[in-house]
Amino acid sequence: MLKESLADIQGENIPIVEDTQVDLPVTAFIPGDWIIDNDEKISAYKKATECKSKEALIELASGWSDRYGSIPKPVNTLIDVMELKLIARKCGFSRIRQQKPNLILETSMEESAFRLLRKGLPDHLHSRLIYSSNSKAHSAVTARGLAAQAIEKQIEQLTQWLDMMSGQLIKFENGDQSD
Repeated sequence: MLKESLADIQGENIPIVEDTQVDLPVTAFIPGDWIIDNDEKISAYKKATECKSKEALIELASGWSDRYGSIPKPVNTLIDVMELKLIARKCGFSRIRQQKPNLILETSMEESAFRLLRKGLPDHLHSRLIYSSNSKAHSAVTARGLAAQAIEKQIEQLTQWLDMMSGQLIKFENGDQSD
């Protein structure tokens, strides 16, 4: 409780995000020739959205592979996007979009909270992620140059960076604010 109060005072709260919107030009879907039955396909999409961890997504993909055969590329991309959404949501980002040559991560977090998250990245990446704010409700982090890569690489790289950043949340929750 004291830690929450201190975080409120210091503005280091990571916003609670219900769902992260990913607006990237990806081909991520379940093909009709892979899951033929529409009800099964709808159920598969629903199960994907219900996954709450990377492990749950891996388990889901494994089950799909056992049931329907080798996973097509658009389904792998769908799983990758779902993983990106999970980790972005955990880090307090509500939307990810392209603004070439950059990716923009929209958030309502304050700069102090972003600086806390960014500590999870190696120092050489700090200058790649730039915080900007028009108001408390309209802040963004620009991932500089990331959209110049192939879309699959953008998703992979951003997922890795956000995963490293989320490690700071665990450290902060455990009271370790060193670095």
